[in-house]
Amino acid sequence: MSQENLNKYPLKIENNEIQEDTLEFTIINNTNQECTIYLNNSIITKSNDKKIKIKEDISNTYISKFNIKAETKDKFIYKSVNRDLKDYFKNLKKTILGKDNTFFLINDRNEEIRQHYDKNYECNLDINKFRHSTETKKNYLNKKGIKYGLFVVPDKSIILRNKLPFKTDTPERHTDKLKDTLHDLSNVISSNDFYKNDTHISSRSSPKIVAHIISTLHNTSHEIILEQLDECTHFKKDEHLGDLFNIQNWSYDRDEMFHENKYITTDKLELNTPVEKVNLNSIPPVFRHISRRDSYYFRNEHSISDKRAVILHDSTTLVLMDALTAYYKEVFFYWDHWFFNDKLIEWFKPDDVLEIRTERFLDNPQYQIVNDEYIVKFPISAQMKKFNIDENTLNAQILIKDYRQLPVKTIIKTFLDDTLIREEESSELYYNFNYSLNNCDYGEHTLLFKIKSKYKYREVVQDFVYEESLEPLFKDLKHTFKGLNNTFFIVNDNSNEIRQHYDRMYNSKFNQKKFLESLSSKKSYLENMGVNYGIYIIPDKSVVLNRFLPFDNPPLRKITSLTEHLVDLIKIIDEEDFLINDTNVSMCAGLKIVAYILNNLHKNKTFEEYYDEMLSKLDIVEDKHRGNLFTKHSWSYPNEIQLHDKFYAIDTKSLTLKEEAREYAEEEIPLEYRMFSTTKSKYYHNNNSISDNKVLVLCDDSVKPLIPALISYYRDVFLYQDLWYFNKDLVEWLEPSDVLEIRGERTLENAQYQLVSIEDNFVIPITRKVEKCILDNNRLSIKIAYYDLRNIPVVSSCKILVDDTVIDKKEINGILDASYTITDGKHRVKVILDPTSTTKGNVYKQTVGE
Repeated sequence: MSQENLNKYPLKIENNEIQEDTLEFTIINNTNQECTIYLNNSIITKSNDKKIKIKEDISNTYISKFNIKAETKDKFIYKSVNRDLKDYFKNLKKTILGKDNTFFLINDRNEEIRQHYDKNYECNLDINKFRHSTETKKNYLNKKGIKYGLFVVPDKSIILRNKLPFKTDTPERHTDKLKDTLHDLSNVISSNDFYKNDTHISSRSSPKIVAHIISTLHNTSHEIILEQLDECTHFKKDEHLGDLFNIQNWSYDRDEMFHENKYITTDKLELNTPVEKVNLNSIPPVFRHISRRDSYYFRNEHSISDKRAVILHDSTTLVLMDALTAYYKEVFFYWDHWFFNDKLIEWFKPDDVLEIRTERFLDNPQYQIVNDEYIVKFPISAQMKKFNIDENTLNAQILIKDYRQLPVKTIIKTFLDDTLIREEESSELYYNFNYSLNNCDYGEHTLLFKIKSKYKYREVVQDFVYEESLEPLFKDLKHTFKGLNNTFFIVNDNSNEIRQHYDRMYNSKFNQKKFLESLSSKKSYLENMGVNYGIYIIPDKSVVLNRFLPFDNPPLRKITSLTEHLVDLIKIIDEEDFLINDTNVSMCAGLKIVAYILNNLHKNKTFEEYYDEMLSKLDIVEDKHRGNLFTKHSWSYPNEIQLHDKFYAIDTKSLTLKEEAREYAEEEIPLEYRMFSTTKSKYYHNNNSISDNKVLVLCDDSVKPLIPALISYYRDVFLYQDLWYFNKDLVEWLEPSDVLEIRGERTLENAQYQLVSIEDNFVIPITRKVEKCILDNNRLSIKIAYYDLRNIPVVSSCKILVDDTVIDKKEINGILDASYTITDGKHRVKVILDPTSTTKGNVYKQTVGE
């Protein structure tokens, strides 16, 4: 730098930028004075150096702009660096914690906070198009003598700006540029009108908002309308579940803060007199739905006015619904997603059309131009609902519907690997496609459906692998499958062990996303209770001994993508660890597994130390083992008697405790934990255990070889074969120090995806035994027993319907036993068992009198 520039710029800030979570900049100080450096008005350092490089961690600094200041005795200089809030939000779901336990929405499709406060955000709204579109709607309605107004509910981040977790500049708002086109309700709504735990305005705010909307539209007194609304409505206390606390939105641990704020007590508006909610089936099909949203049609004979209204709305309007229904004689709520449907106006013939929008949705509107030739061009969706290959026939089903959930007339072209194989018209909601693959080569293929309607076009693509299915190989077998060198595996089980790993034609039911959400909730729940938790998967025999299978496919394993979240015990399992005549490992392998689990969970000792300690408490004895693959129920080869006799019972080594532990009697265990499905729980107490800890083991049959080792280590061991139904009540009763989930790998296929928290209930299916449902001499007799999977009678209520008419409702304690006089002839009987806090509902249907 020249001397002239040094004199002109003795103090400079250079190279200021954000790299990941680090703010970097350099101070050039040629003043010969000490320089003080500030970041957002806080001193971060002082230095006499001529070149000062700063790297500041900003990972936990919640701010959209960083102000840098360098100051000497005689000079100072400022610079600011804008931070892209998208980068800051990247590790969060949709909830961000603000000040004073106030929660905001982020990472939504409309990026509410970024569109207002992020200098790097690119606006999506075309102001001129939007204004023109709104004017055409207004003109269209005014020509019909219909009042129209567009009312915008401000975003929470606007009204509660001071509660955001970072400093903000003046917000960018589309409403500021559209004051001549819409009514901004920010002058009506205050900071007290939003739920702290939700994105929406509260029900408490609805009368004043609706009064303002009506008085603005009709140029009447706000006070009079508000007084009329107050006279015909009342508030009652209600528990409000915040939408920001849904599992798909919540960004943090489900800790004390979560539970304290998930539900809040609030006031809910209700009408003093009942109104008629028109049955959805009575509404013309073209107006019943938009996307997945139902329409609502109310008639109120006690209304304030005699007017009829159509409300075009989004989620915010749901809290205004009662207040609007109180005012209007008839009101139709249509969640239109910006698709203005003139046919609805012609059918309903409203006096008023109110368009009520949440501010953030202004960023992505439709720009429909409504005139005499106007045709609403609803989008269509096309979704693969079923896909499989059965006996060399490819079967596909596609759901094709428009935005109103109605069938669409389409032309469908189907391509297999770029070759057109079929072209046809369809006007059905479900398009079914079947195609023989007899002339198709084995290998990878792509099926493409090109779907064209009058206005829209969609594609559905399905990649698949066509190979010879393994299913025919097993179809005549029971459960035993003989591999090479007399190695035996399980087939045709409810988890399809071999097919899920080796059959490329197999369609897995496993949902990884749901599984991980469930796993995370269990982990968080147990950690908050101070319980150690781990989930351990024993690899399937067909995976470890795959070289003995009569095909060469490498195994496909769900667990491969889950190793960050659970422990794959294949690390320590060898071929020799599996019993030849059984699906399980040996007891000696079980000891090795338990030592590994303890080392992984506690890390207090080495694997060898855990192993040796437990071994010192156990005796190794010679034993005969009768394998579960050789039982009468499992054995698939009745003509191979010699083979069966050779391996039915094999010599093996078992582990027994040197000093016997006490097994609790069944009646000593609370009824609700004694069994699950058909398997009884086991509860052991060992006075001579290595540790004083108590363990709850959630498991399946694969845990059996591990039981002696577990008892040798733990003072108390409770074994609960829960079929993946996590029972938090059991945890609270037992108060274990450790919870171990020990599962056979194949059972991942049938995993349940429960979300567990303090409030969440343990909900399980029920079993139903129908003893009779008959019609004899005009007498309908019904007797049904209901038990849950714990073998406990279901205490609930039942509705009995005949030909879709409710004839009775009964409270039951496990047994429904009732009879009724009905007309002779053929009838449809339906029994609906209501769900309870712990059991799922059930519907039984039977035709009688045939």
